[in-house]
Amino acid sequence: MNRLLALILFILLLTDLHAQNRWNKGYIVTNNGDTLTGKIDNIGNTLYPKTIAFKNDVDQVIKQYSPGEIESFCITTAYQPLYFKSFATDAEVSPENLAFLSNVSKPITQHCAFFAQLLAAGNNKLYAFKDPVIGKKHFLIEYAGGNISELIFKRYFIDNDKTQIGRNEAYKQQLQQLYAHCSKFNFSDISNAQYTTTGMLRLARKYNRCDAIDTGLRYEFKRERSTVDFGLVVGTENTKLTLNGSYLSRAVFNPATTANAGVNMHLTFPNCKGRISFYSELLFTKYDMNTSFGAYVTNTPLAVGIDVTYLKLLTAIRYQLPIAKFTPFIQAGITNGYALSFTATPSIYEYYTPQNYEMSYFASIGLKYDRCELEYRNENSNGFTGGFGGSVFYSQSILFKYYLIQHN
Repeated sequence: MNRLLALILFILLLTDLHAQNRWNKGYIVTNNGDTLTGKIDNIGNTLYPKTIAFKNDVDQVIKQYSPGEIESFCITTAYQPLYFKSFATDAEVSPENLAFLSNVSKPITQHCAFFAQLLAAGNNKLYAFKDPVIGKKHFLIEYAGGNISELIFKRYFIDNDKTQIGRNEAYKQQLQQLYAHCSKFNFSDISNAQYTTTGMLRLARKYNRCDAIDTGLRYEFKRERSTVDFGLVVGTENTKLTLNGSYLSRAVFNPATTANAGVNMHLTFPNCKGRISFYSELLFTKYDMNTSFGAYVTNTPLAVGIDVTYLKLLTAIRYQLPIAKFTPFIQAGITNGYALSFTATPSIYEYYTPQNYEMSYFASIGLKYDRCELEYRNENSNGFTGGFGGSVFYSQSILFKYYLIQHN
């Protein structure tokens, strides 16, 4: 009960810290050109926010801003800074849903205001945004002089039966004109360009390598990628054994405390602020438990014992919350044990069937600092015996881990 209460309190603590951690360091630039530093809550946690909340460093007052109310803002993330600028212009708002596609190839525009995310900054700037009308993704170019131009792309039906879809790919002609004086481009570069972030960035990267233009991009948005860490694990395990289904259930075993060691792998998923990850571990461990109790009628001492050496493969999903240099976490998953050796007293073989495999489920809490990690784990296993209800193992582990290979 105490362990369950501790786990619930730890989860509540993480929830509270999560609420606080949704604020990212950053700054806003007002329409007067003033730069104010503080923390920004990207409301909705999206790359294309409709509004933001800003809490300045001076009085901690929270204000919400919509496009047009500030000039720009920047959010600092662990991966890279994200830059946004406020625009008000005509945007192509033809429906993308097949049920509402029109049979007109000409763009349908509507004046709207929005925050656009900077994708690339060189001689010109490339932005991406979603319009507030239908939420369609767009790309626009901001030229060195300050003028802007949306790159037009639209799908439409080319027949009255609405069975064939055409594409207005005016953006290719626009890019052809923009990149015409760059000798590094050929016709296929433009004609094969996809109306995607990857496609637009590829062209911007190549354009800014033109000798007559610049030496490269000053800024390029890069998608967050998965990170993988590898390390060593050592620890102690306190195991309790209960035999079920036969009169051997009268046997009372003293908990066995053993050392274990192994290797681990930690994979953090992208686009989740480093909070969701997959954890795997391979441990070498063993337990040796022996006891005796009085048999029926004669009350003659009956020896009962099991000695198992095995490899344990653990897989888990982890939720972690990076806070400064510390990262508290909770995780849950399953383990699969494979016996390397199994010996037992004759009484065990009389009532149970030894098996080379066991499975368990577990939950744990822990704290990571730099390359080091400390974890407390509770585990419930079906043991290495079957028949008559089998056996049940309960274990608590304290594990220390050191990551030999860790991403920067």
